[in-house]
Amino acid sequence: MKILITGISGFAGSHLTEYLLSFQKHIFGLVRPDEDLSNLS
Repeated sequence: MKILITGISGFAGSHLTEYLLSFQKHIFGLVRPDEDLSNLS
């Protein structure tokens, strides 16, 4: 299954991504060009 998270660099999106990565590896996200990516590792 593939998952697309809009707003992946935000508070909720980054925490949701961390949670979902424990179950599967195919997660995609959308960010705006000027977004801060410090929430993502």
